[in-house]
Amino acid sequence: EAVANQNSAVKFIAANKGHNAETIDDMIREVAEAFAGKINEAIEVTLAEPGFYGVKCNPHFAMGMVMVMVIAVGDAEAAPESFLEGRLSKKAKDKFEDALSGL
Repeated sequence: EAVANQNSAVKFIAANKGHNAETIDDMIREVAEAFAGKINEAIEVTLAEPGFYGVKCNPHFAMGMVMVMVIAVGDAEAAPESFLEGRLSKKAKDKFEDALSGL
C-alpha cells in the first residue's frame, strides 16, 4: 500500500508480510534517486524529480508474481516511450501498460 502527500513523499506501508517496495532499473529518470525498502518494513521516500517511477516488490517480481506500480510525479502527461523497454516479462509489461492507462 502506498500513501502520497503534497510534498512528493510516498510512504510504502508493510501491510502484508513478505513484501518490499523498490524502483526498477531503467524505469526512473537517470537523475532520480533509486530506492529499495527492506522486506516487511515501511519505507518513506521523497520523489524529487518529475517523471514516472516504476516500482516493484522484488521477491515477488523475481518469482514471476508481478506486483508493480507506476508513480507519476509532476506535470508529466505520458510516460516516455522508453519506459517499458527494459527487461520485463510479458506479464510485467502487461501490468505496467494497465497501470499507465489509468493515469
